[in-house]
Amino acid sequence: MAFRGGMRRAAKEAGLWLGVAGTAVVSFYFFEDAYRTLEQTWPKLQASFAPGTKSAAESGDAAQPVGVEETGSIPRHMAETPDLRPTDTGLTELVNRISRPNRRVTLSANTYGHFVAEAEINGVKVELLTDTGATYVALNYETALQLGFDRRKLDFTSRSSTANGIARVAPVNLDYLRIGSIVLHDVKAVIAEPGKMTQNLLGMSFIRRLSGFELTGSLLNMVQN
Repeated sequence: MAFRGGMRRAAKEAGLWLGVAGTAVVSFYFFEDAYRTLEQTWPKLQASFAPGTKSAAESGDAAQPVGVEETGSIPRHMAETPDLRPTDTGLTELVNRISRPNRRVTLSANTYGHFVAEAEINGVKVELLTDTGATYVALNYETALQLGFDRRKLDFTSRSSTANGIARVAPVNLDYLRIGSIVLHDVKAVIAEPGKMTQNLLGMSFIRRLSGFELTGSLLNMVQN
């Protein structure tokens, strides 16, 4: 009886170990791919959590995400757009000049009934006699030299009627002509030959560009919008 009991226990233990071994074989067979993947991935997992390793961005393996800007850097849209301040561009001065009311200058007749304007031409003070009969602003030769015109480049190819008769004149352009608050740029003018004219004339090349030109008694009003 004792022998039979021993045989039964041995058989049970052998069956138990065979079951464990069989389970291990079946488990490895079905989960082999998972084991292999875990084995290959484990070193990388360790490296990603290890201190002192470089990130993908630092190693150059990955580009910086689009639209992400580093803290403290200038945003791309601001870096590409210039900072146009009114004081830098002269915009404030331009707006003030455009929005300013009509600029008006009033001349009073002198004892001879003439209207003489104290003008500025290219930075030089010049006295001009208003003459609606003159087609252009007319300057005598001496004044032209004071304005910096080169006598060697003056081409006296045109003719003009003056108080001293017909004179040859040289056509020129004045950078600007200012009378009080009125300023006109690129004004057509003529320069008389030496000795042919003494008085400088404020002619129609200036007057016709004004928005207002009115004679009232002994006053002459000129207006520029």
